[in-house]
Amino acid sequence: DQQKELAETARILVARGCKVMLSNSDTPFIRSIYKGFTIDRVKCPRAINSNAAKRGDVDEVIVTSGY
Repeated sequence: DQQKELAETARILVARGCKVMLSNSDTPFIRSIYKGFTIDRVKCPRAINSNAAKRGDVDEVIVTSGY
């Protein structure tokens, strides 16, 4: 799975001393694969959606380590 691969790459970079920052959807799965990282929830506006009722703010997470 690409999400797990991204999380593993982030862990490798942190182990090498790199600072890491990425954003992703706020889901239990995403939170679980980034356990041990700093995770902050943010609201992000979304103006494009095939369903007009679903346009608006969505929850995302900013995942960081080393900051």
